[in-house]
Amino acid sequence: MTALRPERQFEQPVSGPAYRLFTRLLTIKLIVGLLLYGGWVLWRRDDVAPAVLALMGLAFVVVMSSGWFIVIGKTTIDRQGIRQDGLFPKHYRWHEISRARFVRMPLSARLMLVTGHGPIKAVYSGDATLDRAFEDIARFYAGTLGRGGQADVMEQR
Repeated sequence: MTALRPERQFEQPVSGPAYRLFTRLLTIKLIVGLLLYGGWVLWRRDDVAPAVLALMGLAFVVVMSSGWFIVIGKTTIDRQGIRQDGLFPKHYRWHEISRARFVRMPLSARLMLVTGHGPIKAVYSGDATLDRAFEDIARFYAGTLGRGGQADVMEQR
């Protein structure tokens, strides 16, 4: 059986959260914990140096920005390629991808991509629909590289 080219297979877009529910809830819990701890420190100490306040403010912006995209981030696969929201949005067109490997990890499965431009790229999956799409993509790219049609899927145990 020959796999459809991704451009044809994903004419109907597949989309879902970039991270698993557990990861999103853990992120929310950590952010709330950090906010409570920071508030407690500021409440108990009235002699906090302005530099420390500035550093805490900057840390707040960084943590909230990255946490926001973990909680609401979305991965979309369509006929143009793969996109993922984030602080640094990712967009890989099908013709840029030369190899793909699906890797199952506890907090978020990922599709590792070789594009020929720089290091290996990772796109995250937060649900079973995206997992299946990632497996299909890995299978397609494995078949086009002469691997006898075996999916390039790796599972962490």
